Amino acid sequence: MLIRSGKLKSRTAKGGGGGPALAYSPVVFLMGDSQSLANLSAADQAAAVAAYGVTDKIKILNASNQFVTYTPGTIAGLHFGGNVGNVGQEIGIIQKFRATYPNDTLYIVKDSFSGSHQTRGIGVGTANVTSTGNANITVNSGTLNNGDLIVGSGIETGVYLPFGGFLSKVGLAGGRTGAAFGPVSATRYAGNASWSNAEGLCYNGYGGAINNGVRARLVAALPLLTNPRIVAVQYNLGTNDALNNVAATYATELDAFVARLGSDVDLSHAVWNLVRWANAGAGASAVRTALANKASANPSKFKIIDTDGYTRWDTTHWDLAGQTAIGVAGYANITF
Repeated sequence: MLIRSGKLKSRTAKGGGGGPALAYSPVVFLMGDSQSLANLSAADQAAAVAAYGVTDKIKILNASNQFVTYTPGTIAGLHFGGNVGNVGQEIGIIQKFRATYPNDTLYIVKDSFSGSHQTRGIGVGTANVTSTGNANITVNSGTLNNGDLIVGSGIETGVYLPFGGFLSKVGLAGGRTGAAFGPVSATRYAGNASWSNAEGLCYNGYGGAINNGVRARLVAALPLLTNPRIVAVQYNLGTNDALNNVAATYATELDAFVARLGSDVDLSHAVWNLVRWANAGAGASAVRTALANKASANPSKFKIIDTDGYTRWDTTHWDLAGQTAIGVAGYANITF
């Protein structure tokens, strides 16, 4: 399903005036891991909530797939499909937008999953499995869980176990249609922790995967707005790929994700703000190189936000000052 936003120009100059300056509903999509959520210290979270002045000019998508007034501490985005009140990079974007377009409404879609990867991530166990073909998979030893991605000799790329009872049923809609395999030792990966859509093509309708669930929510949300236009994708993935040294396929997975999201919704007006993880972790070089190459190949569409100078309140997560600065930097790249 392709949602086309309008391509009307602004009716008036930025700011001031007695009415809206934009002829469309601007949408900012923030996505990624806990850096996007974001996980602040208790003191920073409390300070951000206390300082924020609630206005109905800032809306955010909630777990019921409705745009509601952004109220940090109560609802400030989604964590794998559940409402949370975490304050993150949207604060910097909101500050700049409200100063420039006081009479317009900004719509935020913020979805994340702590510990998630752009790639398939790290293994979570093994099992010996056999398939006689199609949806029939028998577990010979070990265990499989709903949402597992299984990888092994003879198993086609992207086999997820998408729902309860799957292993004992054959031919269910959405089930695999692959050839027989096994017995084979399969490595299990937590499919819900991966944003990889290259891995999930076999079960693209499985909403329990972060990638599939988020894309489905975004596609469903845009028709709720009048003349929606996605103006930015604030991309926050790579921390866990780098720290867990699973970034070998990061570049191809990023390309596949960008292409797939672009087939779901209209991103022709959107800038991709690639929030770059620090040079830390065995896989950091691969992540940073992939982001740099993406930006250099299309510099008008993909922008690197360099976070090397930003402070973190723990060993991983940026503090409120850093999160705000990332939002401000991302806003500067947006063309309204």
